[in-house]
Amino acid sequence: MIYTVLLLGTGEWLGRSVAIAQFDAFTTYNRLISAIAPLDLDPERGPGWKGWLRRLPNLPELPGMATFVIVMIGAVAFHGMSTAPWFESAFGGFGRSVAGATPLLLITVGMVGAAYWITCRFVARQVGAESSTGSVARRFLHSLVPIAFAYAFSHYFTAIVFEGQLIFSTISNPFGRGWNLFGTAHRPVDFTILSPTTVWWIQVATIVAGHLAALTLAHDRSLHDLPGPAAVRGRYGFLALITFLAGAGITILAVG
Repeated sequence: MIYTVLLLGTGEWLGRSVAIAQFDAFTTYNRLISAIAPLDLDPERGPGWKGWLRRLPNLPELPGMATFVIVMIGAVAFHGMSTAPWFESAFGGFGRSVAGATPLLLITVGMVGAAYWITCRFVARQVGAESSTGSVARRFLHSLVPIAFAYAFSHYFTAIVFEGQLIFSTISNPFGRGWNLFGTAHRPVDFTILSPTTVWWIQVATIVAGHLAALTLAHDRSLHDLPGPAAVRGRYGFLALITFLAGAGITILAVG
């Protein structure tokens, strides 16, 4: 309710198109994730093949976008950790309460943000006075989007595969009134459709692919934006960051 009121108020203040484009979290999320896809929709020429990751470097550098992407990564990372047995042992019921989970979530997001800020600070120092930490953070932000997608896909993959099968029973009995419109109301969830080993390797492959894509994007941006030797040192900074995030993602999968 509060979110709807804020969005409608922003629309009245700045205009509906601006509110949806810049203040609606779902629109922003979809814009970022869809930029990974190879297809593009030109207003004049219609749909066409753009190529994988090609649209990410051209994303608009909107205010608050860095925070948004960092929250995308940190929130999924925290959700993954919160389902692990060690999390229950470490924090007990406190970690699952609103009073406990909220600060732990903020700490997790803050750690991701701090790692990104340190990396951007390091890269900016290699360039000197010509660049700032903020400008580097904005210019390289697109390289984190494949990581955010990899985290989300690997974390929610089992929910999509297994709980997603509930759509067959739901469409036959959409209002819970005992209907069986299409004969699938009592269809059970098939948990044998994928083995745990297969699920694990799909998740790991997604994490690795997402971080390789991120490294490719950071490499290209370094060559484009950073002069001479700074481009090489800048790549080292983002290599360290992306390796850290990849290790964290696989660790969360392993202990979850």
